[in-house]
Amino acid sequence: MVQLNKILEFFRQKQVLLLSIAVLLPFALFINLGEIPINLHTDESRRALVALEMVISGNYLSPTLNGIPYLNKPPFYNWIIAGFFKVMGPTLLANRLPMILSLLFFVWVTFVEGKKRIGTNNAIVAAIAVLVCGRILFYDSFIGLIDIGYSAVTFLAISYLYTGFYKRRYAYLYYSYGLMAIGFLMKGIPSFVFQGLSLFAIAFVLKGIKPLFNKHHFGAAFFGLAILVAYYFFYFQELHIPAAEVFHTLLDQSTRRGPAHFSMDEKLNHWLGFPLELIYHFLPFTLFGLVFVFRKSRQYLAENPYCKFLIAAYLINIPIYWYSVQVYPRYLFPFLPLLFIPVMGYINNNIKTDKVVFYGSLLFKCLLSLVPVFFLAACFIPQVQEASNGIVTSIVLCIISIPFAFAIWKADFFQTSLLIAVLLLCIRIGFNTFILTDRIAYLVAKNKNIEIALEKAKGLPFRIYHPEMNTDPEVYDYVHNSVSYLVSVQEGEICFMDSVLQHPEAQYIISDRYEIPNGWKAFTTFHDDHLRFSIIRKQK
Repeated sequence: MVQLNKILEFFRQKQVLLLSIAVLLPFALFINLGEIPINLHTDESRRALVALEMVISGNYLSPTLNGIPYLNKPPFYNWIIAGFFKVMGPTLLANRLPMILSLLFFVWVTFVEGKKRIGTNNAIVAAIAVLVCGRILFYDSFIGLIDIGYSAVTFLAISYLYTGFYKRRYAYLYYSYGLMAIGFLMKGIPSFVFQGLSLFAIAFVLKGIKPLFNKHHFGAAFFGLAILVAYYFFYFQELHIPAAEVFHTLLDQSTRRGPAHFSMDEKLNHWLGFPLELIYHFLPFTLFGLVFVFRKSRQYLAENPYCKFLIAAYLINIPIYWYSVQVYPRYLFPFLPLLFIPVMGYINNNIKTDKVVFYGSLLFKCLLSLVPVFFLAACFIPQVQEASNGIVTSIVLCIISIPFAFAIWKADFFQTSLLIAVLLLCIRIGFNTFILTDRIAYLVAKNKNIEIALEKAKGLPFRIYHPEMNTDPEVYDYVHNSVSYLVSVQEGEICFMDSVLQHPEAQYIISDRYEIPNGWKAFTTFHDDHLRFSIIRKQK
């Protein structure tokens, strides 16, 4: 028994746990990352297509989508993807690597900003909470979307406001507004909103708005706006579109998910369910956020102005998405450090008396101690047996997880948090091997008929026929984006989109939502889950 306790104590050591996380993390993030085909119904294909058209056309200033000016998002994140495409080619891995690097950067800045105010160990737990929250670890970390990178930039911009105003280190105000400008060039109007609302949080901590009216703040704001003015000066030199149309589109992208566009039932469902979804999507550590429901947490915030600022910024910004009706969990990523850093700082000071921490930790200890049992049972699941090396992987993960699952029982909160991360990373590796492999097979089979049709039709330029291209629901745009991306990868050319059949020398891809016009005939067909497409050519 003494020897067993020594072994388990070894697996509770900080260095052992951090090393284990470092070893497991690449397997968790990279296994099958470049193998998952682009899903026809996600935003990933749009990001990839915009970046690929930049590379093909050499026009990096004014992004296009199917050769048409793309006004929905500014180009900064697409520049990053385009850079990876230039180095690695337009591969799925190149499209997703920026997201992985963004995630590591997001975790790092959460740690760095937290370390200064709540200590190293608490900052490590806050960073771990971002890394292994359910939505990121089991969904968004294998899709090449903009939101994780945008969240890192936005969180830093908000955090630097505190350093600039409260610590009077005014250079950080310039950093903050520079990051705000980068955030705008990634996602548009929301960066202005988050920056503006977070100023109210600073005013709350400083107990007044007078400190906001100083030359350093005005200079920093001018610096951020100057970056945007410089970009759009060259943008409008390149693209002759009215500025009102460009900025109206950005504004529409930020407001189109508001309650005015939804029924009362949809509004009530969202408004009532949002708090629970906020906890659910970012488990496990959001459960500990309930500590701030109790009165004694106010004393901690009063004694820690940085955490007070983060909670104020969180409470001021979150209602935007509570009020909106169509909210994807990834929109909330920027606010995760605003919650996790204060929560971990408070828990460290109240670990022995807080019942939320005790019962929450006990719940996760009970669940995660069953991880080895889960991997052992998985060996008897047909899906695991059919996967390549499925049984071997399951047994290896079972063996790896056993000492950590036992070690979790006598661990303190810091050790428990790292053990949770280790065991969740083991689960993610199993997810990559068992679930993602199955999903890859499904998506490959689904996309195969598209690739066969495109290969069969090689020889003539491809174009998209979309009569309602300005009013069509987004789901069809995603399908068009995916097909256009596959065409551009195959042909090395932009797949243009037309609302009329004006190029008889080309072949058009047309959805079965529209009739094939007279004088054209179907050369071949392919299908998605809900749509059938034809590649049509002009009759001779």
